[in-house]
Amino acid sequence: VKEGFIFIERSIVPIERLHKIAIEKGPIDRMFKLSKVIVTTAGGDVTIKFLEDEKSEFIADTLKNKINEIAIESRLEKQDNLL
Repeated sequence: VKEGFIFIERSIVPIERLHKIAIEKGPIDRMFKLSKVIVTTAGGDVTIKFLEDEKSEFIADTLKNKINEIAIESRLEKQDNLL
């Protein structure tokens, strides 16, 4: 996530550390058809702000699908190791 205009801050979170993905819209956000994606990790939250609704849905769905893929792969690896 890249933030800022004068001082730019970039946050990189490994996908394996993501715990929760949420989309939030306040009343003003809804007026302008904007929303934000909030990614929760063990270390805190990362927020991607000022996204068009479609873009936030796409980002949230993509992250959720990738997290599910990693979880399935991890379970399969554990099962293979037990056999």
